[in-house]
Amino acid sequence: MKAAFLLIGRKEELKRIRENVAKGRHTLLEGRIGIGKSHLLRYLEKSLKRAIYVERIYPLKAALLDILKHLHQHGRLKSPPDGGRDWETLSRKFTRLHVKSLAELVVKQMKGRRYILLLDQLEAVTPAITATLNQLLSCSLVIGAASKLKEAHRKVWWAFDLIELPPLTRE
Repeated sequence: MKAAFLLIGRKEELKRIRENVAKGRHTLLEGRIGIGKSHLLRYLEKSLKRAIYVERIYPLKAALLDILKHLHQHGRLKSPPDGGRDWETLSRKFTRLHVKSLAELVVKQMKGRRYILLLDQLEAVTPAITATLNQLLSCSLVIGAASKLKEAHRKVWWAFDLIELPPLTRE
């Protein structure tokens, strides 16, 4: 029997996230390192249907491969390309793709299927990643986490409801 995944002291934040999910609104958790952003995303992965947790967005190719691997593991990879259906074979084929083609494949696989992407460590977003992040925002609901947002990428952050995670109290 699996141990329960505990979440302590984040009722208000969780309520707001669930409201945003119901409204189809992207959400961004911001807080200092060690505050519990990743833990909250992991909790959401266990409690939300069709949620895909991505540990880091950089390097982008690895993040996109993680999404495809998740879809494959859960039998949700639509029409895999010729060359086999096992992940090892597919992974070799996908790894050869350019990042732009890989991003287009991910978007195609996710479009209209109501996935929730849980993207951790968004402070690593670079100008090159913002275009792909915008594509992901268009085909899925995104709940992200970052320790600090780069002002240079505010064209991406405007699409999110920002939730600042304060330190937990002893109460």
